[in-house]
Amino acid sequence: MGDFAVNNLDGFIAGLQAQIDKFEQQCIESSVDVAFALQRNLFSRTPVWSGDTVRNYQWGVGSMPSGAHVQPSGSLPSSPYDFAEENREPNENSVLQEMESLYEITKLQNLFVTNNIDPQKWDLIDAGDAPMPGRGRNPGGVSMLALQDTRTQLGGLVK
Repeated sequence: MGDFAVNNLDGFIAGLQAQIDKFEQQCIESSVDVAFALQRNLFSRTPVWSGDTVRNYQWGVGSMPSGAHVQPSGSLPSSPYDFAEENREPNENSVLQEMESLYEITKLQNLFVTNNIDPQKWDLIDAGDAPMPGRGRNPGGVSMLALQDTRTQLGGLVK
């Protein structure tokens, strides 16, 4: 192999860095797209009574979010067997509005989602047993199926 020389090394490095920056921005945008798709799928599988579970989805950038239990918008129906879909929209909108901050990410980082309701309540919902075992609205559960749906919808973008 022969020797070779790069003319204008500073220009070459600057061009290479610009391509890296452009690729990083594309990766950030794809990550945010995946987050919104996953959140929509989580919403679609989450039963609504008070809106508490829907309202308590939270996203973190670079680390798992922590925070207080967020109060839902809406009123309670007379029975947990009466699903209160009117409580769905305002609570989903609150979560989506908070997620808008993901569009401000400038450095590629891991995104984390959690639900900050009582862990026992979440376990019941995520297992597909809410409002009680054997009478679940989504017998297949929530998180695993929402992730599967997102993978299917976005193809190779989600692993």
